Amino acid sequence: MIDLHCHIIPYVDDGAMNMEEAEGILRMQADQGVRAICCTPHLRKDMFETPDDKIREQFHSLREIAKNSGIEMILALSREYHADKLLIEKLENNEVIPMGAGNVVLTEFSRAHSEQDIHDFIRLIQSKGYRPLIAHAERYPALYDDLSKIETLRNMGAMIQLNAGSILGREGSKQAAWARKILKKRLVDVIASDAHGTEFRRPELRECATKVEKLMGRAYTNRVFYTTPLKILMRP
Repeated sequence: MIDLHCHIIPYVDDGAMNMEEAEGILRMQADQGVRAICCTPHLRKDMFETPDDKIREQFHSLREIAKNSGIEMILALSREYHADKLLIEKLENNEVIPMGAGNVVLTEFSRAHSEQDIHDFIRLIQSKGYRPLIAHAERYPALYDDLSKIETLRNMGAMIQLNAGSILGREGSKQAAWARKILKKRLVDVIASDAHGTEFRRPELRECATKVEKLMGRAYTNRVFYTTPLKILMRP
């Protein structure tokens, strides 16, 4: 499996608290069959504003930890970009870090964003040559009432990511039910861990993959946990 959404880099957001916990998350992921992770620390105005150079510094330290610990894991770097003024600035200044070798940008919205807000940011991101991967789409009230809203986003060219924990019911029954509805309509492109620690919001991709395979079959499970994430990272 490949995990495209993970807060494993320590000292930069609300994810891993230190290198010891980061190593613990790496081991948990490896034990579950994850072979590549895209590290996606938050960028959100007035909340998570760690500069990119600090992110890169800690990312290189994490790579060294993995290497020295004998953990076989491919690590890539991007960020989880909140749809706000900071993202607009990054886009205008050509400072966005896409996922892997491609042009995909993990984009987070809030409960306050309207459907029109989401559409506007998708168009803005696309106008700068990037493709948005909408982070944990099951969280946004603006999309809850009609599955066609997810279809519209995908028709616009956006991709849809769900959190493994939401599918497993960790975020409550409402999110779990909505996530499964989206899954059953085959509107999901990527399932990721959004892991933040070894105890709180820990990685659970293996358990989730088992559940998704029972619901959707092996081919679709392989697509959302491996094939599509690989294409995102490797796109020339």
